[in-house]
Amino acid sequence: MIIGVDFDGVIIPADWWPKNLAPYQPPPLEYCRGSMLRIINAGHTITCITSRWGKDLTDAMKYAKQHNLPIDRWNRNPLWLIEKYGGESRKVYADVYLDDHNVGGFPGWIEAEKMINNL
Repeated sequence: MIIGVDFDGVIIPADWWPKNLAPYQPPPLEYCRGSMLRIINAGHTITCITSRWGKDLTDAMKYAKQHNLPIDRWNRNPLWLIEKYGGESRKVYADVYLDDHNVGGFPGWIEAEKMINNL
């Protein structure tokens, strides 16, 4: 499955946007890295779907790398999906979306991981 993950409110605290990520960086949300690793190891793909762009997006990508967060794509569909449909849509596809703006909000990484495992 493709798991679409928002950056602000799912990877880092929601109240951090639109603050710059330098020089102080908040830690990833609790259980974020461990859950992401288990999701990837289960064969899923993680795509970060964020409204950050330009320098803010570059900073988020650097942050993920510094914190060893296993994100496969940023605001882009997986290559196999682009090839399958012969192009890329503006909408980034995912089977599951983790976002703090979902109905009910983001339940936290442990609960989200449980839901993904039950699909």
